[in-house]
Amino acid sequence: MKKLRENIIYCKSSESMVDIDDNTIRLIITSPPYFNAKDYGSSNQIGKKSSTYEEYLNSMVSIWKECFRILKPNGKLCINSPILPMAKKILNTHYNRDYLNINNDIEKTILNETKLFRYDLIIWDKGPTDQLMMGSYPYPPNFYGMNTIEFINIFVKDGPPEKISKELKEKSRLTKKDWRKYIDNTWRFPPEKVRRHPAPFPLELPYRLIKLFSFADDIIVDPFMGSGTTALAAKKARRNYIGYELNQNYIDMANERLAQTELF
Repeated sequence: MKKLRENIIYCKSSESMVDIDDNTIRLIITSPPYFNAKDYGSSNQIGKKSSTYEEYLNSMVSIWKECFRILKPNGKLCINSPILPMAKKILNTHYNRDYLNINNDIEKTILNETKLFRYDLIIWDKGPTDQLMMGSYPYPPNFYGMNTIEFINIFVKDGPPEKISKELKEKSRLTKKDWRKYIDNTWRFPPEKVRRHPAPFPLELPYRLIKLFSFADDIIVDPFMGSGTTALAAKKARRNYIGYELNQNYIDMANERLAQTELF
């Protein structure tokens, strides 16, 4: 078994995570690039404008298979994804706009193409927004609801969990206050604004998942690291991280954020 390099973000695709051995990771957290809605600054990005929605979903299969490979038995894969409204000019399948349930479609792909099982589903309530979906305003019949929720779909690799020492359990103990807060399957906090990245999730999202599904000093993997929020959350929770990201500018941004140790 090779020695893992901890606390590194690789500038390459996660379709082949050869840096990580089989059955070595307890927790993977990620948010895949949106389909045809965000430009992440890489010509090789998943969901780029030249691909169809089916190609977008299929392009991630090899990544989900790699996630299965590197997870330990009882390890978790947590995926944050939205329901995404698509304009007719982008996805012209019928007269009205399409509403892509990316969360549901990724779930189907994972359950069909890997041996992961569905474990849990958490709703992220992003709260009110100033953006307006006008539809046919101020008249009926084409009201468009605001897209103020996203999902955190959690999958598990089959098998018994490894035995954990009492010392490590105590080192990873959650407070009763946090346990009660996290146990609600609707999490309420606003989205984060990182000006140089088009779709960052808030630090609180991966931080909660890390506290719930990993132990102190574990390595947390993010196959779409972006601007480094999962790595920041791992650092805050006294864990380590390995990330994959195609855009060197985002890696530089992540490393800048990680260097600000006074945050924690």
